[in-house]
Amino acid sequence: MKLNKLNAALIAGLTFSAFAANAATLRLGHNTHPDGPTGQYFEMFAQAVAEKSNGDIRVRIFPNSQLGTQREMLEQVTNGLLDMTKVDSSMLENIEPKYKALNYPYVFESTEKMHEVVSGELGQELLESTAKRGFIGLGYIMMTPRGYYSPKPINGPEDLKGMKLRVQESNTMIRLVENIGGIPTPTPYGEVFSALQQGMVDGVEGAGPSLYTARHGEIAKYFFEDNHVQMANVIAISNRAWNRLSEDQQAIVREAAVDAMNYSYTTGWDMEMALQQKAVEQMGVTIVQPTEEQREQMIQSIQPMYQDLEKNEPEVYEFLNQIKLAQQ
Repeated sequence: MKLNKLNAALIAGLTFSAFAANAATLRLGHNTHPDGPTGQYFEMFAQAVAEKSNGDIRVRIFPNSQLGTQREMLEQVTNGLLDMTKVDSSMLENIEPKYKALNYPYVFESTEKMHEVVSGELGQELLESTAKRGFIGLGYIMMTPRGYYSPKPINGPEDLKGMKLRVQESNTMIRLVENIGGIPTPTPYGEVFSALQQGMVDGVEGAGPSLYTARHGEIAKYFFEDNHVQMANVIAISNRAWNRLSEDQQAIVREAAVDAMNYSYTTGWDMEMALQQKAVEQMGVTIVQPTEEQREQMIQSIQPMYQDLEKNEPEVYEFLNQIKLAQQ
């Protein structure tokens, strides 16, 4: 399977290098369902690119991890074997530490404030910060706030203690779960359903819409919606692909990415919440929201993360404080 995915990525790279002088085909791989909100964002992005370029640029989409896991596709983009992908900000912190500022719990006061920040200078600084690593970001896809879901009832932070919780491949998420008393279990997104089904994890640190789109709600019937963090997916393009585009083509692709970002913040948000509600109505998922006392308890439990960040990564800590100041 991995060989097939690598071959597909190699073909993607060869296809791009062979386009005519005034036309380009960009191969974009992602790890989510084509009918889900993220899949729809990329369909919109591809359509916008085609329309704005009068057909001179084509985006061909490979959903559902056809070209590999999220980590594998990011490596392909970094090496110029794949043109574009979607990557969680949590994974990007392993490449550019400043991305931790987007992933730390309770950084953003609201979804509106987060959109303002990532749409401004600080957000653009992050997008360009990975150029030295082989790719840049074109924009952000806003995601719904995250919580914890499980086949077992979760009525408060005490129920999370001792739970094996699936987390993304991110040191920040690992530290988060450790600080609330859980046992972090890094697992690729595409393997979460089977991990729940086979009892390899007791629950998941994740976003509510996945209960429906990834069918996690068939197993996990309880969602503790504490909104501890709201992440963003980054639309990444390899330096190799980007540099082969003319300046006019670059402007078109960047503009389409911004359109997709704005769509994810407005219409896309409603789509995400509707999917979460479907998990309630069609799968019997119960949503529990923390009390103010429980929320404060969870905020206090993760304070050592901030203290360690200030001590060990002062530049990242300063960038995180800039984000907080930008919300005032």
